[in-house]
Amino acid sequence: MGWCLRNSEGQFIASVLRPWSGRMSVLGAEFVGIREALSWLKGFGDIPVELESDAARAISEILNGSSCSLVGLLRDDIRDLANFFSNISFSHIRRSANRPAHL
Repeated sequence: MGWCLRNSEGQFIASVLRPWSGRMSVLGAEFVGIREALSWLKGFGDIPVELESDAARAISEILNGSSCSLVGLLRDDIRDLANFFSNISFSHIRRSANRPAHL
């Protein structure tokens, strides 16, 4: 799983790539990546965060979803982590715009 960090002008700052082993749905894997990214960013303090993902369903579930499944628990973890940041947004972007996260 991986993610990249950009500044407010869109310039690349850092990227993280972590190995993952195990079986999980695509949505679950996206949630694990988002949760790990927010946990990592929390170490920088209460900074403005614009979390972009090319997984439209993941963003939709974070913003609007409600279920009691494992994926629902991961979504709730993400929402809890997001509450740490006073300025955070979630948005969907095209996969072609998210190329650094897939290298």
